[in-house]
Amino acid sequence: MKEEGIQTSIHYPAIHRFSNFKGSRCGDLSVTEALSDRVVTLPLYPQMTEDDVDLVVRTFKQAVAC
Repeated sequence: MKEEGIQTSIHYPAIHRFSNFKGSRCGDLSVTEALSDRVVTLPLYPQMTEDDVDLVVRTFKQAVAC
């Protein structure tokens, strides 16, 4: 997606991985960790045009195609 100029990021890491919460882990959080490692934030802003949305969707589909 980067090659197409589309910025992505991971905005929602598992909270127990933050330094402020280090050591406060309670129980098995393997599902939380697995999900937070795979959630990607796609562009979303008020000035997005339909063409911008189409580009993001097309590029995303290509990126995740098997």
